[in-house]
Amino acid sequence: MNCKIKKTSDGNNKIKASVIVKKVHVVNSVLVRLTGGHAWVELGINNVEVVELNQGDVIFIEKGQYISFCHEKKSEEDHVQIIELNDEVLIELFPIMSHLSPVTLAKKVSRRIVTYYKIKDKPYISHVFFELNGVMRTRSELGYKEYLHSVYYVLSFFTCLQGFVSVIERTIKVKYCDKLYNIIINDINNKWTLELCASILYVSVSTLKRRLAMEGKSFREVYLDARMNASLILLRTTKLSISDIAIESGFRSCSSFSTTFKKYFGVSPKRLSLQIHY
Repeated sequence: MNCKIKKTSDGNNKIKASVIVKKVHVVNSVLVRLTGGHAWVELGINNVEVVELNQGDVIFIEKGQYISFCHEKKSEEDHVQIIELNDEVLIELFPIMSHLSPVTLAKKVSRRIVTYYKIKDKPYISHVFFELNGVMRTRSELGYKEYLHSVYYVLSFFTCLQGFVSVIERTIKVKYCDKLYNIIINDINNKWTLELCASILYVSVSTLKRRLAMEGKSFREVYLDARMNASLILLRTTKLSISDIAIESGFRSCSSFSTTFKKYFGVSPKRLSLQIHY
């Protein structure tokens, strides 16, 4: 996938635009749906796999990987809808999914590691995405049960796909980098240090470093992933100014934020905001 952000007009003066985001770290598993247009998702960095999405397609992407995304919009009404699935939700839904999934499919193991699954649009899924796009609830919040049931409705269409339940089982095994990410993302404006995070996790600094290294991560990488993902969510779901998003993402200056954002995603926050909200 070699896309550039651009706007073009066809013979009927219809505007087409491409929205590109590069190297997004998927910290929580996500469900993604297109309301219109055409998109390409690159999964991985070295062994890249490209998945095409059309209007109404829904894709489940397993957490822990880097993706690049290109959405070719054909009208202003074409959007990308995202439901983020934290471990709390998947842990609660896993027993139901594993029980309902056919045993022959749930236990069959493929030599190839699958990190995504795609389905075509199903009845009422558009309504669920409209209600839950950009929303993530916790057990203590009002409406959590309704939220859980809605998420399960979408996931239920994936349970008949070979290996899907095994991916969910693999996903809910929480790693140290996930614990660290959750600490940072829940208070993104705090000045986090390795020592402070280690004390919250009740481990020594050397142990935390070693555990992160075993998972192929470093404190700096996780910290950056959290700040960049926080800024991307704000950019996509709010109309805050770039300077306000910079502050909300833990940056002291707008210029520093813009430079880091462009280096991380391959596009400036201002340009991406214009493409998302045009």
